[in-house]
Amino acid sequence: MSKERIREIGECQICHKKFYEKDLGDGVWFNYDDEIYSYRGFDSCEKCFDKLQEKVDDKRQRIIENQNSRALHEGQLAGILKFGEPAKELIKGQIEIASKEAYEEKEWRKGKL
Repeated sequence: MSKERIREIGECQICHKKFYEKDLGDGVWFNYDDEIYSYRGFDSCEKCFDKLQEKVDDKRQRIIENQNSRALHEGQLAGILKFGEPAKELIKGQIEIASKEAYEEKEWRKGKL
């Protein structure tokens, strides 16, 4: 006679409800309790799914706008760099800042809203 086993497989990104799956002793793991809804790599419970979509879309739009802004800034810096090493030395701090990945984008890649 085998015993039932349970393991955590994730949580809702909005209400932080834990999701579990069970092995009823036959070696097959299955989520018997709650349905898990996914949107663009983020998980939620049924109750929070609409809110999750809204939150993910808002954050995604902010990241896109930030990238566009940085790309424009990098293009302007590239125009200045045509003037050679003296210009490069004057703006090296700005070049370093423009090349760094934004905090919000790092969190997105980690799967955090």
